[in-house]
Amino acid sequence: MVDGLPAAAQSPESEEPESEEWEIPLPVWIGEEHVRFAVRALVLHLPGDEPTGPRCLWDEHPHPCRLARWGRRVLAARGLSDEAIDVVVQRADPYIDLSIVMDEA
Repeated sequence: MVDGLPAAAQSPESEEPESEEWEIPLPVWIGEEHVRFAVRALVLHLPGDEPTGPRCLWDEHPHPCRLARWGRRVLAARGLSDEAIDVVVQRADPYIDLSIVMDEA
């Protein structure tokens, strides 16, 4: 702990937001609450077309931003394929039954 903050809450040493130091760590156990947060992160942090390339519509960082990457990693850890994750984002429902989506994709 530095300055009373746990390591995960401290700013990384790298200034580059795309470096691995900036990645949001996955929880040890991924529950339904994490899944809802992941879906919400993916729905809010969609790519927007910019002349400089795709950027997150929410925080204007290069897409995929940290939260979009975290959301995909959480859903992938729950066993969803990239296609199933895309279906979840299209439906934009944080309370979606993931087993149905996994069967469809």
